[in-house]
Amino acid sequence: MREFRALSVTAFSVRCWFVVPTVAAMLCSSTSFAWAQAGQTPDTPPPALPPADVQKVLGYIADLDLLKVLAPLKLTSEQSQKILVPLRAAAALGATRRKEDYDALRALATDAAKIRTEALTGTPVPATFEARVGKAVADSEEKAAQARKNATAQILPVLRDVLTSEQKDEMERQVGKLLGGKRLIPAKYRNNPNQAPKEEVQDLAMGVFVERVLLNDRMPSLLGQLRPAASAPAPAADGTNPPAAPASNP
Repeated sequence: MREFRALSVTAFSVRCWFVVPTVAAMLCSSTSFAWAQAGQTPDTPPPALPPADVQKVLGYIADLDLLKVLAPLKLTSEQSQKILVPLRAAAALGATRRKEDYDALRALATDAAKIRTEALTGTPVPATFEARVGKAVADSEEKAAQARKNATAQILPVLRDVLTSEQKDEMERQVGKLLGGKRLIPAKYRNNPNQAPKEEVQDLAMGVFVERVLLNDRMPSLLGQLRPAASAPAPAADGTNPPAAPASNP
């Protein structure tokens, strides 16, 4: 099972960026608590998730990480609503694929329980069962990769259409931060990066932004709640700032 565990860990590092966890991610998530569950029966494991109030705090922190990247774009309400259309469509397809992954795990339930009982008495885990688990993982990862590709293809044209040139510049800057300062260059311009057209560079950046930010499973809800920040008062004709409005009496 060593190869399978390695694959699970790799998959787990991806699931946070997409609206659907994979079979491998779910398996990795469950096995990460194996030591904590030592001595427990499989039917009554201790809670693997934090308490509800802690989950809420973790959700807020995750939202803040996303907002640090999203807020500088200064999306209008109209832009947000247009971007939400393909995002919500991707989320709906993701829910369907999640059900397929759950069904794939349920199909292993009877054999997994039987083999576990036998393994407790020293019987080796059959290679055929390991192969079935590996296939479930591979199938799930393949579907997830294709789903990310399809979702990105649906969202990119919307971004090209609704974002201003300034917002595209800002998105490129945010992606540069996400990549640790690395600049994206189309493959055909790798030897002459300065000749890469700005539009093609920004297209690559928008694709990364979609996969790493917009396809986060919290994004549809978060973007739906996002409200444009109130704009500052315009400077007066002489260039001075207008006086602040007097505070109202309670």
